[in-house]
Amino acid sequence: MSTLRDPSLPPHAIVEEFEGGGALRNDGGRLTPANENPWYVLATIWGEQPEGAGLLTYDKDLAAQNRDTWNAWADGRLTGEERGEVLQRFRTRLGDSASDLPNPKLLCNFRNTHFTRPCQFDGYVFPGKVLFDCSHFQHYTSFLGTQFKDEVFFENTYFNDTAVFSQSKFHRNSWFTDSHFAEMVYFQQAVLHWASRFWNVVFCGKADFKLARFQRGIGFRRTTFHKEADFSSAIFEASTRFDNARFLTHVPEFHAADLYDDTVFTLPDRHKKNWPKKFGGDYMPAGDQKRAYSRLRLFYAKTQQIDEEQFFHRQEMRCKAAMAGGATRVLYSLYALLSDYGISIWRPLAATGVLIVFGAALFSFHTGMQGTPPAGSTFWQGMGWSLANALPFTGFGRTYFGAGFYQALPTWLKIYAGAQTLAAIPLLFLLGLGLRNTFRLR
Repeated sequence: MSTLRDPSLPPHAIVEEFEGGGALRNDGGRLTPANENPWYVLATIWGEQPEGAGLLTYDKDLAAQNRDTWNAWADGRLTGEERGEVLQRFRTRLGDSASDLPNPKLLCNFRNTHFTRPCQFDGYVFPGKVLFDCSHFQHYTSFLGTQFKDEVFFENTYFNDTAVFSQSKFHRNSWFTDSHFAEMVYFQQAVLHWASRFWNVVFCGKADFKLARFQRGIGFRRTTFHKEADFSSAIFEASTRFDNARFLTHVPEFHAADLYDDTVFTLPDRHKKNWPKKFGGDYMPAGDQKRAYSRLRLFYAKTQQIDEEQFFHRQEMRCKAAMAGGATRVLYSLYALLSDYGISIWRPLAATGVLIVFGAALFSFHTGMQGTPPAGSTFWQGMGWSLANALPFTGFGRTYFGAGFYQALPTWLKIYAGAQTLAAIPLLFLLGLGLRNTFRLR
């Protein structure tokens, strides 16, 4: 494994640029200038986009001319005269008078390429396998409406600016493993016909998958979303996995999305590991988080996946607690502390145990100091008295302690006994709720 030149940067970040357009990656890999790549030269045969071109400011006429020539080459529609003109420009750009146009039936190899100009591949048709892995896109990059007829590889690729894949069609497998998107990325209305992998991908900006369609398995394993992840109105037609995916500031949005039954999220015991830990500011507001969690809870309730439903219920309750104020927030806090929002068995059981033991200690202390009643009382006698208070419906108090016994107790012990009975009632209810939820008692 290569040593990183700058440990604070990802492996595929640029740490040095060379004259002519080449570059050195942080992991030691060398990138070739885009104008030395024959497929890029063919894709921009009539010229590259100007410096500073963006989503709304690129040269549309130049992009259309490049696209039409590329697609004619890909489909074998270049006439003899057209091919001759394209070949001449191709050789001039490469500085090689003996070079020939690539074969469209073979793979398009853009790997290890340093793209220093904005890239506009809108509407391009890639007839064969395409390799973009280990490349670096320095500026705005667009594959709007692009068709990838065969497998496409964007593995270990760095997008330093906005990347657009909206309305693109991936007819075979698409691989984005270990890639890095430094700014926003758009997959709106994209259609992914085969399996797609976004494993270990880092989305630093918004990841927009609205109205996208995933027809085969889709994986976001160990993917990190620093900001919004919007899958609203997307359609998932096969297994979808977010194993160990991290949503650092925003809950993923699946409003009106058609989720597949086999949709997997990591549900850690410590919710702050994979899910937003705060509300507001750079984080998604509590109200929006609640709505996003509610959508996921409803989906898992519909598909009878109880653990997932309960997890997202707890997340939803945390949002409601953050939105509440005054005494209501205190109640939410107690609900969370004593039962983990109705899920835990051991928390209310432990709280009840503390209540009983503390009462036994108070009783033993009083009788040990006063000697009456009854003289020589032990801690275990105090446990019996305290247990009778906590479980009054069992009748232990009437059986083992008469009315005269209680009348002889000091006022402060009588008050504690009453408070103990009142406190035990909600704790027993929470215990029953935890048992019901844990063991699926319906």
